[in-house]
This record gives sequence, structure tokens and C-alpha cells, in this order.
Amino acid sequence: MTSSSDGVIWFGADDGIVRYDGIEWTSVPSPATEQATQVRTLVAGPQSEIYTGTETGIFEYSQQVWRPVFPRPGNPPFPVYDLLRAADGSLWAATGWGALHISDADTTLFTSADMARTLQALVPSLSVETIPVPTEP
Repeated sequence: MTSSSDGVIWFGADDGIVRYDGIEWTSVPSPATEQATQVRTLVAGPQSEIYTGTETGIFEYSQQVWRPVFPRPGNPPFPVYDLLRAADGSLWAATGWGALHISDADTTLFTSADMARTLQALVPSLSVETIPVPTEP
């Protein structure tokens, strides 16, 4: 659940999102694509756009139009569990592959060294940074 700058409250649903403007409830179905699935998390952008995290990636809903944000078509799915809009306007996503940072300049995945090797082979265009993974004593 999130609220946008225009005062609308948005809810994630199994088949899209639901908006409540204080008077009316409106269902907004997921885009007609196999990639759009159950909405797990959502966050509002500065122009009242809504970003949704699903089991296959991130989608944006703005001016009644859906747009895939990540991953690019043809790339493997990235399950998204949480989204955060940072103060600088960039988007952070907790994914099944690691922490994903999306800015106007680039998209970077922060992950373990083992996962980085796999992902660089699967998605060569993705910038991947490795982070230390705690080991058990």
C-alpha cells in the first residue's frame, strides 16, 4: 500500500492494483503480458506514478499506461519483494538476486560473488557489484 502525491491511496492485488481517491475504488488490471503477475509491493513516484514489484520484475503505471521498468524484455525474471524510493529519486528493489538500484544514469545489482558470476552470464548488459556475504564462524 502507498499513497501518491495527488492523495490517491494505492493497493497491490493478485491481478493488478486498486486505487482509492477518497470517493471511488477503481481496479487497474495488470498489463496484458505474461510478465505482469501478482503485485507484491508498490511505491509512488514524484509525479504520482506507481511502481509495482512482482515475481517477475518492476512495472510503472503512469497516466493509465503500464510500462516495464526492469528487467528488459528477453532477460530472465527478477522476483521483487520490496521497493523503496530514495531521497535522490532513484529506486531500490529487494530482489531474489540481490539489491537492485535503478537511477536515471544506470541500473546496478549488488549481490554475492557467486550470484554475480551467474547473473553476468545470464544478463551481460546488467552492471553487477559484489558485496561481502557474512560467513558463519
